[in-house]
Amino acid sequence: MKYNYTINDELKKNSVRKVMSILGKKNKETKRPEIIPNSHEEMIRYLRKAYLSQETSNPKIIDALKQVNRINFFSWESQTKELKQQMVTPFSFMAPVFAKNQTVPSPHILVDQMHSLNFKESDKVLEIGTGSGYNIALVSKIVGNTQVYTTEIDLSLLQIAEANLKKIGLENKVNVFLTEKNKLGLEYYAPYNKIYSTVAARTTKQIENLLDQLENKGLLRISVVKQGNFIEKAKAKLWEPGMNINYENIFIKDAQRGFARQATYIFRKDSHKNVSYSIIVENALGPLLKE
Repeated sequence: MKYNYTINDELKKNSVRKVMSILGKKNKETKRPEIIPNSHEEMIRYLRKAYLSQETSNPKIIDALKQVNRINFFSWESQTKELKQQMVTPFSFMAPVFAKNQTVPSPHILVDQMHSLNFKESDKVLEIGTGSGYNIALVSKIVGNTQVYTTEIDLSLLQIAEANLKKIGLENKVNVFLTEKNKLGLEYYAPYNKIYSTVAARTTKQIENLLDQLENKGLLRISVVKQGNFIEKAKAKLWEPGMNINYENIFIKDAQRGFARQATYIFRKDSHKNVSYSIIVENALGPLLKE
């Protein structure tokens, strides 16, 4: 390992996931969300009420959500039968599909992401996994005039993201790069103040490749898959520094989409050799980084 790791649970205090989770609750019988906003304005009202009740809330996060309409990143034709039955809309607190079984993250989940990374004006930010472009569009609004960077391994998804960003006038502010599957980050423009990944790591090397690209005191938010197959999911192990998790030991929910059981971590690079970290979310499902 390149770094010395220390657990620091103070880092997890900047998470509001539990507060926001009420927005994503579903009815047990119908499986439909209990709250389904019918418009962008209604979605913002719910988010503002839940989030701004927190003492540490940053109003710029809600302002960014207000400025970036999710309808620009939504495709009615791409929705699965299950999502249609759940009455998914561009504004619901769900993760609708935008293309190739890829999803636009739920707005309340993104509030937690942005809050935990404490984005500030002038922050230099790198995103791993551009997807629809919605995440990085929000971040770009928070950091002001600073250029932001995002990488994608799928050319067709990258082209969709570029088109989406152009719709809202961010094509000159958000820098989208096509990268190889086994190459993490964007070293040429490093170092960054904040890095986050929309896909999960499974090795210490993957995490440290991104830590190398952080400035001192910079933050990295990334999920890491949990070790445990389907039968052992209740006993799934959390990642620890130095651990490399083999594919055959990963609980996969959906083989086609590669969704795996995972935990979300926040890392702070305290010096060129020392890193503090904490777990924010202990159990979730999400996509994996490619080898």
